[in-house]
Amino acid sequence: MVENGKDLTKVGLIAACVVIAGVMTWRSVSGRGPTGIESVDAGETVLTRCANPKCQFQSEMEKRVYFEAVLALQRQKPQFSHPPLVCPECDENRIFRAILCPKCAHVFKHGGLQHDAADRCPECRYSQSEEDRKQGA
Repeated sequence: MVENGKDLTKVGLIAACVVIAGVMTWRSVSGRGPTGIESVDAGETVLTRCANPKCQFQSEMEKRVYFEAVLALQRQKPQFSHPPLVCPECDENRIFRAILCPKCAHVFKHGGLQHDAADRCPECRYSQSEEDRKQGA
């Protein structure tokens, strides 16, 4: 009889853990809004620039359109993490996301410096995201 009580307690604890895990999973999944490309607001833009030194075409592109185009290229060529888009000026696959440094106005490739902030300027070493983190802390 005593063992039956211990077995019942063990089963009850296991059942309670399973229920708690299920509720926690449901809350974490159901409370989320859109993620990925769907989370980009319409009208947001990114700066793009051609890496061809003879061309260096620069323009703004709708952020969602840019990421959809990059995602489509990634599906075609999975060996590239950020494949370049086709430049409308020189017709080469050399368009990358770019950043205009707010401090020195240098235009550079987003994520161009390895193991550093993606928006770190190679000229003056300024990073807006780093400044935002410092002010938020």
